[in-house]
Amino acid sequence: MTTIFSIDHIFGIINTLLIVFGCIGGYFVFKQNQRITTIKIQDETIKALNDKIDIIESKILDLERENTQQKYVINTIQAALKQRGILVTIDGDLVTISDASGSHSIARRSDQEQVQTNVTPPPHRTVRRRKEQ
Repeated sequence: MTTIFSIDHIFGIINTLLIVFGCIGGYFVFKQNQRITTIKIQDETIKALNDKIDIIESKILDLERENTQQKYVINTIQAALKQRGILVTIDGDLVTISDASGSHSIARRSDQEQVQTNVTPPPHRTVRRRKEQ
């Protein structure tokens, strides 16, 4: 009977060790899976952010091209108007338009409203000479 007791005792110890090592192994497997999941999420997030950065850089390039085109159009319009005697000066939000007669108009654009001021010099007086008789 002592051999049966010893075998039962040995099986109990082995069973206890299997449970303890199974719990320890399960903990490490859980942690490893959690680490792998975290790395996958981080990689997907990094990829998504890099894609967004590429899209934003592409939009910036498009806007820079459009800005260059608009500056070219504005300069062309200014040159054409200047040839006709109309001078257009743009300084930030302030636009001044002058013509050959000396009158000029100033327009300022703010975020909420547009204010326009027309400044016209007094009319030119023509001096007529009297005919001497």
